[in-house]
Amino acid sequence: MSKIGVQAADVWEAADRVLMSGQRPTIERVRLDLGRGSPNTVGPHLDAWYQQLGQRLHATTAPETGEDSVPAGLQSLLKELWQTAQQQAAQRLEQKSRQIQAELAEQGRELEQKRQETAQQQQQLQQREADLNAHIALLQEQLKLADQRLDESLRALTEKEVQLEAARRANTEISNKKQVLDVEILRLRDEHETALRQLTSEHHRQLTRWMAEVDRARQEKKQLEAESAQALAVLKQEIVQQGAGHQQVLHRLEKQLAAAMESSQRHQQQWREALEQNQQHQQERERLQQRIETLNRQQMNVKELFAQLTVSLNASLAAQREERQEEGAQPAAAADDAQTGAAPEHLD
Repeated sequence: MSKIGVQAADVWEAADRVLMSGQRPTIERVRLDLGRGSPNTVGPHLDAWYQQLGQRLHATTAPETGEDSVPAGLQSLLKELWQTAQQQAAQRLEQKSRQIQAELAEQGRELEQKRQETAQQQQQLQQREADLNAHIALLQEQLKLADQRLDESLRALTEKEVQLEAARRANTEISNKKQVLDVEILRLRDEHETALRQLTSEHHRQLTRWMAEVDRARQEKKQLEAESAQALAVLKQEIVQQGAGHQQVLHRLEKQLAAAMESSQRHQQQWREALEQNQQHQQERERLQQRIETLNRQQMNVKELFAQLTVSLNASLAAQREERQEEGAQPAAAADDAQTGAAPEHLD
């Protein structure tokens, strides 16, 4: 069962008891007498008790008609208490009046200050509205310029796409030419290597044959020299023995010597020709080797050119993608700037 709070009758009875004890009823004294009750509950009931105190005192001044009349001492005490309460009420009323007047004056000053602040704010709002209109006009002009730049960028992008398509076709053509050139280089390399092997083999065969001929010429020269020496010895012996016809023998010996010298010169000429042909084959071999190296360098140059074209094409594609992204972000950035510039004005 919930506890019943302090009622008005309880407060009035406690106030009467405090008053009967010769003390002025207050909230704390009434609560002390009751033993319970909060100031917020006791205060309104005690104010009502004071309001009814005058009527109760007036009732005490009526002629005594029975046993329930108020004693004279209590009537005097009630009158004094009533006068005191009236004096205190007048004082409180005067204090309250002065306080209200002060508050009204303060409120008037605050109202005047707020009126001035409102006027200043109105001027600020008008200035901000003008600034906002100017900012909007500027943003509209910037948006117009951005649209123009966007149109120009779109036209430039179209031209770049055409150039890119042409570069792609050129790249494809270069790739096809590179493949054909690679095949041709491989074919020429195979042909040169085959020709080099054939020339080298032929050179070795001719060199072997020439060396054999040179050896045979040397042997023939040695044989002729031996025969000439032997014939000369025989001739000398015949000259000594016969002592005559030495002129004929000497002439025959000279012919043999001339024939031997001619054969030796012929073999020497063949030897020189063999050496010259060997040098020519060696030079031809070197020329073929230089041509192969030149072809290899050309192939490397073509590969480097293809790599450079590929890098340039990729860089061009990346740059165009970045330009597209930047051009797409410019209108959005302009709109964000417009919203950013307008938002603080409304917030103020």
